[in-house]
Amino acid sequence: MGVMVSEVYDALLAAGAPEEKARAAAESIPISEHLATKQVLRMCSRREVD
Repeated sequence: MGVMVSEVYDALLAAGAPEEKARAAAESIPISEHLATKQVLRMCSRREVD
């Protein structure tokens, strides 16, 4: 079981999606703190060049 975006899960349920599919979809959305920003990627690429 992954981290779930509860707002998305609730919205999918309200729209009529089956609970299992709503949960799977809400868990598949990446959480921003696990993603690299453009700034971080630029910093990493500059370090490789230097």
